[in-house]
Amino acid sequence: LLTDGEPNCGADGVAGHRSMIASNNPGAVVHVFGIQASGPWRAFCQGVAADSGGRYVDVP
Repeated sequence: LLTDGEPNCGADGVAGHRSMIASNNPGAVVHVFGIQASGPWRAFCQGVAADSGGRYVDVP
């Protein structure tokens, strides 16, 4: 996943994105590349990666 971290694809905030991630079937590993993600959005991206067994990579 390549993102700046801010939920802006139509899902309703963090809860909507968590719901989408929970629907990850059959459980694909998601690696997240956070482009200048900061604060709560960086933490969210790290959580998405961790929840799926993936890695988070910070892209300055």
